Amino acid sequence: MSITVLSQEGNCFTLRVCIETGKNFLATEEAIQDTVNQIGCLCTSQALKAFDTDGQTITVNNEKLTSKGLHHKVYQSPFGSLDVFRQVYQSTRGGETFCPLEKGAG
Repeated sequence: MSITVLSQEGNCFTLRVCIETGKNFLATEEAIQDTVNQIGCLCTSQALKAFDTDGQTITVNNEKLTSKGLHHKVYQSPFGSLDVFRQVYQSTRGGETFCPLEKGAG
């Protein structure tokens, strides 16, 4: 089984999916379900990226925030766990951090 992102234009992406059939139907059904879940995780990860920033300085509530870089977080989806690296911001005063992806995606 393999899933490849062939192209992406804006918020639309095209996938190529290859599912190998098993020696019995149960194995084939399990392979299909695993592949569908992987597609769901990949699509959800791609969709979440639309809510992130590129790391440039941003202004929130009239306060300048700078990126602390990409930080890893595991999100749960109906298809399984997603490993996501997203931008996290903080003011020069320190304190609370801000994640545009979480704010935008809710």
